[in-house]
Amino acid sequence: MSRRISQAAVTLLILLTAGPLAAQDQNQAPGLTAAQKADRAIRQAYDLSQNGKDEADFIQMAELLESVLQEPNLAQKTRDYAARLKGWAHNRRGELLAKEGKEKIAAIQFETAVELNPNHWKARYNRGVSYSLEGQIDKAIDELNTAIDLNGGYARSWFNRGEAFYAQGKLRESIRDYTQAIRLDRENALFYHHRGHSYYLQRRYQQAISDYDRSIELNAEDVDPYVYRGDAYAELGAYEQAIQDYRRALALDKNLGRAYLSVAWLLATCPDDDIRNEKQALAAAKKAISLDGEAAGHRYLEALAAAQANAGEFDEAQETQQKVVEQAPEQLQVDCRVRLVLYSKKQPYRQQPAAAAGEWRSQVDP
Repeated sequence: MSRRISQAAVTLLILLTAGPLAAQDQNQAPGLTAAQKADRAIRQAYDLSQNGKDEADFIQMAELLESVLQEPNLAQKTRDYAARLKGWAHNRRGELLAKEGKEKIAAIQFETAVELNPNHWKARYNRGVSYSLEGQIDKAIDELNTAIDLNGGYARSWFNRGEAFYAQGKLRESIRDYTQAIRLDRENALFYHHRGHSYYLQRRYQQAISDYDRSIELNAEDVDPYVYRGDAYAELGAYEQAIQDYRRALALDKNLGRAYLSVAWLLATCPDDDIRNEKQALAAAKKAISLDGEAAGHRYLEALAAAQANAGEFDEAQETQQKVVEQAPEQLQVDCRVRLVLYSKKQPYRQQPAAAAGEWRSQVDP
């Protein structure tokens, strides 16, 4: 919903008011009836909806409308309008708070907005995003379903529902929603970038690369798509192209731990002798961990273990890979343990291209 109130709402407001009133606190007009005071408060709140800019304006707007809703003899049409307008104020306040990074307080505002006006699609959307940020993915999807039912033309509702499906590992559903978001807004680099991730996890690397290409075309300063496109190239055995993308990423951000992680993995596990480099793989793995610190999880340790094994440091590789086994999620345990056995036998790990390993998937949309 835009910051402007619809024409229908304006018409209703005119019907509710007896004419133009001075913008003053209703409590300063002792001769007015309760109905006139309510009309005055609604007028003031409406003016704030048109001209308000900061949180204080929307707090004042909500307080004015709350005074209206406290009136026991209020006409139902007036009460309904005041509730919808108050919900709008809470939603706008929540949006401002969210921009400031105050997500928990913002979430309370979105909850209140939906309670006051269940058909406010933007409040539904915002509450869905809040649920996602809180890790309540099922609730987020339910809320975004409602937002889409109320307004299917808002691209970010589809995108954020795609994000929720992605978080659940439902890649087919995420691709469907990212694709709809792209249909509605073909110039948003983020939509292509994130659909590329889903294609990548489906091992549909060519389609992932196409999406990363488009994301980079739309926003060449965004560093992440270079890294992920490099990973897709590496999976297909296009190692030189992968290295070029990692270099581009590090040229944009020399402290990007994620890029060093990919460099370390490629230089340690590549089956091409001309690509592997013992010293650089070890250095890149350690650099990635030093840069990302606590955020460096099992994948970083896995790259370090592979680099250690590639350099002939098998005892160190076993010790590091054991930590990987302890930290990795269940679905990755088999691969992690296979590499641990390799290192115990003093053998390095070599990752074969996806096509060579028989993992090539059809390029037909799911």
